Amino acid sequence: MESTKADPVLLLTGRKCASSNVVDEDGTRVFRVRGEAIAVSERANVQDNTGFIVWDAALALTKYLEENASRMVREGCMATSPSSSSSKRTVIELGAGTGLVGLASAKLFRGSDCVLTDLPVVVPQLEKNIRLNEGVCSAVSARPLDWSWSAERVRENFADVADSVTLVLASDCVWLRDQTKDFVKVAALLCGGGLKGGGASAKLVVAQQRRSAALEDALRRELEAAGFRDAAPKVADDSANLRIWELELCL
Repeated sequence: MESTKADPVLLLTGRKCASSNVVDEDGTRVFRVRGEAIAVSERANVQDNTGFIVWDAALALTKYLEENASRMVREGCMATSPSSSSSKRTVIELGAGTGLVGLASAKLFRGSDCVLTDLPVVVPQLEKNIRLNEGVCSAVSARPLDWSWSAERVRENFADVADSVTLVLASDCVWLRDQTKDFVKVAALLCGGGLKGGGASAKLVVAQQRRSAALEDALRRELEAAGFRDAAPKVADDSANLRIWELELCL
């Protein structure tokens, strides 16, 4: 008989890769991007907030950026040095948690600024991890962003980067179906010129651990309904149960 058991709405699986790095006595973990060290401080998660540790999807997205950085530069999405482009480029990481992905992008795209965003309770950790990586501090900042904010409030809080956002990153930050609408709303604002009322300009790259078919389907439906379409072949890592989507907004 076919099982009628529903897919779980939330399944926080254990870390397979992100937990393997050596941790020093103060909870700092060191990762490497093209041979350069990135130090990330972790601490125990608090209640429903899971943003204080590095999850496997963050490592997968960091690796994806490493492997595709040259292509993104060729396409004009990113810049590798301040002098390589006449226009400013800004990366925004949504639900940044420890900020590993955003810090990695700052290492890979030295001609770009990076804004790490998360709930206000997580921002102090992001600021600490920025300080731990002095070499990229001048290009990286942290600020609060709650996806439940109105479009007006998002525009107001990100008006200073409205003309420069070219890449939006998110790793494993949607783990409830109830979060999909707000996440996609904010992603569309940042990617589609909603900050300034212009046309599409930024790409969205999402790394997601597959917790349930229902959650993944709901997220894809919301993204497609908002006008997001694949900009590169989907990457699937079945060993870690991960998917990476590189998307662009077609208005």
